[in-house]
This record gives sequence, structure tokens and C-alpha cells, in this order.
Amino acid sequence: DLDCELPRQCVSYETPKPKKKRPHSYCRIKGCGVNNVNTPRAKFHMVPSMPKPLKENATKKQYIKREEKIALRRETLDRIGRSRDDKGRYVVCDHHRFEYATKYRTLSWKNKDGSVETWSQGFKLFLPLPEGTKSTINIPTTRPSSGNARDRGVKRQLDEVNSQISASKSAESSTSPPSDSADWRMVTQQLAEKQSPHKGSNLKMNSSVAKAAGFQSEERPSPPAKTPGQCFFHSSVKDKSSTKSKASGKKQVKILVADRDPIVQLGMTNEEVQHRTGCKSEKYMLFQIFAICEGDIDLICKRYTSLTWYEEWFFFFEFMYGRTFTKWWSASKTYGPTVKHLMRVFRFKLALVRRARERWPKFVSFEEDIELRKPKWNAKYSERPGVEKMLVVMWDMTGIDAYKFSSAEDQRDTYSKYYAGNKFKGGIGTQLCGYGVTWELWTGHCSDSTYHEESGYLQEQEEFQKRYLVDGEIVRFCNVHDKGYRVRAANERHGNQLTAQPVFGKSDLRFKGRDTLFSASIASDRGGNERTVNVSKRSGYVKRGYQPGME
Repeated sequence: DLDCELPRQCVSYETPKPKKKRPHSYCRIKGCGVNNVNTPRAKFHMVPSMPKPLKENATKKQYIKREEKIALRRETLDRIGRSRDDKGRYVVCDHHRFEYATKYRTLSWKNKDGSVETWSQGFKLFLPLPEGTKSTINIPTTRPSSGNARDRGVKRQLDEVNSQISASKSAESSTSPPSDSADWRMVTQQLAEKQSPHKGSNLKMNSSVAKAAGFQSEERPSPPAKTPGQCFFHSSVKDKSSTKSKASGKKQVKILVADRDPIVQLGMTNEEVQHRTGCKSEKYMLFQIFAICEGDIDLICKRYTSLTWYEEWFFFFEFMYGRTFTKWWSASKTYGPTVKHLMRVFRFKLALVRRARERWPKFVSFEEDIELRKPKWNAKYSERPGVEKMLVVMWDMTGIDAYKFSSAEDQRDTYSKYYAGNKFKGGIGTQLCGYGVTWELWTGHCSDSTYHEESGYLQEQEEFQKRYLVDGEIVRFCNVHDKGYRVRAANERHGNQLTAQPVFGKSDLRFKGRDTLFSASIASDRGGNERTVNVSKRSGYVKRGYQPGME
């Protein structure tokens, strides 16, 4: 019998294929595609349902509790982009930010004696951060901002380096990992830090550049902590929701800035925009914002208060223009946030303006100047056969008012005999195409000639003409001045620059006809520089001058 046994065979059993998991929980916030399949570790929270109707013998406390649940559901539906009267059942994932918000409702209750009691009841609600026109802190999108042109260029270089690293890894053996991968990763991170324009400032590196360089970044906010003993979406009744007025004794509801409608919105008339901000139209103001932030949407929408991004930018231009209000307390009364927070907004926007100004070129090149200027300048300056080409800049000085200092040394340094008062002086130049150049402020005691020699723009012009050659040749600057300057020798020392000034009379000699025409021509041309001075001092913030407390 043992011999009749069949030999043993190995039987292979095919493992059944796992069933494809179907998503059953979707985050209902618009723009979020998180579900239980593509993000298995995500937690979902049910939007509160609509409470049942009250019974006939319900108490006032039950009535307030029901209104609290209704307010919680409607506000949550509004925050996730749904209708406030929607009857569907929705869930929200924990990949979003949440906050406590206080909302007020006017409630009415009929007492047993037939009298009707009306009051304003406040509810403290736990809600997702708002999405819509009243706020720009929207939910994080799946596609981060690519930043400005420099950020995109750095990211392109890092992508090329990463592709070379991955190609070298695939070429080597899979059992022996490459030894220089860590060195290559360090090189890419050093390249990102060196090429990033935000180094040394309070601005963060662009998220796309940081991801390409291998820096660890927080892809989503940390999940909110659950309150013990309560549902995720919970609320509470505010006992002290109103204050009494001393004069009338009536209750007055305190409305927060975040709860009211925006003061200014997109779509304002051009007349109002020009009257309040100085910009000739709303489109022109938006163009300025886009140019200041270099197209970076994150910088445009960055906020420091509960105001919208448009309100903060409008406040900055309005306060800088200085026509509708000139005091901080009036700005706080108009827009709502405290003076401290408005100052923080103003300083941040002003830092962005200065950052953009420093990145723009100090002067325009010779080719750009020819293309942008009027044809009459080509016939007069360096566009004739046998005449040397030159870059013409008309320089002048302007003064900014300052108060009388208590220190004798500061008083002596800032006092100007020409203006007969305390001043800060700065250089302003204009090229023939209309490009304006403003330089840093010095104390008013300094003379125009000393400022011209030592302020630094002569050295900048010397480096500029050496860097931007035309047909392999240097195009020298021609500095146009009035008679108050004694700078011909200084201009020659810095790159042999030219000087154009009215003719100086020697002793009691009369001017010749040619000298008179030349001086009149210089004076006529320099009249265009006064327009640049006017534009530079058009801002009310600059026109008010240096005031006490600005140290």
C-alpha cells in the first residue's frame, strides 16, 4: 500500500486580488480633493445637522440652544462654500485651518404674560477659516505659487541638477547606493540659499524652490486639537455679549472689524480712487501693486490685520498720498484696526516698495533712452554724424522739511541757509526719456557740490557706463547742472564724464550771443527736471516732512 501512494506535488494557490477600495468620505470644501483613499491618514468631521423643531412647552434656554446650533450649521456651510440653507450632509477634513468666531443674532422670545423680549445674543463658534471676498486666507491649494521670475529661474536650475543626480543613481548598481548623493543634495541647497532673493530679509523662500532644493517644508497646517467632551464643531453662548451705554443705559453690541463688510472693494470708481490714493484709476493702482510685488501672489495677499488684502493696499496708498487723512487715529477710526497694527501694515508695504525700487536699474541704457525719448532730443544730443554719443542726466537738489531739533549739533547739521530752515536734501535726476532717479537724503547743511561728489551716484554712473557698452565703446554721461554746482573737475575724475552748465561770466565781461543762447538752452532743458521733483514730492507723507517721533 505504501508503494501505491502517489508522489507529493507542490500545489500553488493564487492569492486573491485585493478589492479596490472605494472612497466614501470626501472633503466638501471647494478646491480640496482629499478623500479616504488618496489621503488615508486624514480625519473627517461631520458638519452639524439642523436641529429638530421646538416643542410647545420649550423653555427660553432650549430656544437659545437651538438658535446656537442653527448658527453653527449655517456659518459652517457658508465657510465651506455651500448655501446657508443647504440640507445635505457634508464632512470636512483636518487639512484646513480653524478658528473661533463670535457671531451675533437678534432673538425674540414671548413671555408668559404676552410681552415680547428682543435682545442681541452672541455665539462663540468653532469654524473653518473663511473663504470668499471678506478674507484672503483661503484654504491651501494643491498647486503652490511658483514665485517671481528669479524664483522660477532658480527652480529650473535645481530641477536640472536633480535630474542629473537621478540619472547618476540609476546608472550605478542598485545594491550599492551612490556615495556622493548627500554631497549633491548639499550643493543644491547651497545653490538655492545663495540664489534666493529673500536671503537676509524677513521674507520666506518660495515653497517651490525649497521643495526642489530638498528642504523640509510643512505641506499642510497641523491638525486642530479636539476639545475633550465636545464635538469637533462646537459652540458656546456668550453671557457678556453686550455692554451698556452710560448715557442711555441701553445695551450696545460691539461689532468686530472682522464681522463687518469691507470698507473698500474692487470695482470702485476711478474718481474716488484718484481722490483718495492719487492713482488715476483702479487699474493703474492694481498695476502698481503687481509691479511692487513682482507678480508674487503670496506677497500681494499677505495680511497683518483682519482687513482684506485690497483694504490694506488701499489704506497704504491713501495714507501715503495724504489727502483724505493725515493722522494715524483718523485712519484707525476709518478702517477699524488699532494704530499699532496699521503701522505694521504701512511699514511692511513701504518695505516692499523700497525693495522693488532697489531692484530696478538706477539708470536706463543708451538704447532704451533713444527708443523712449522724443525725437527732438535726438537732434540736439548726440544723434548727428561726428558727434559723440552721451547719456544725458539733469541733476538737481530738493529739500524735505524737518522740525527744529533740541540738540544743538542736530540743529546745526540740518539748518540750510538757502531754505532758511531745517531741511533734509536729496538728489533728483531726470534722463531725456523721462526716467526719474532719486537718491538718498542728507542733512541740509551740506552744499550741492559736496553732495554731488560724495553721495555716490557719480560712482554709480561710472560703473554703469563701463558695464553697458554701445558697439564696444563707452557712452559717457553728461551731467546737466545749474550755476550752483562746482563739479566739473569731479565729473572728469569719475570716468571722464561730461558737464553742461550755463556759462559763467568772468569779472565784468558781458556774455556773447552764443553764450547767452547756450545758457538759455540749458535752463530750458532743465525745466523738465522740475516735473520729476514735483512727482517725487507729490506724496503727502513725504511733503509733511520729518516730524517728531520718527527717529
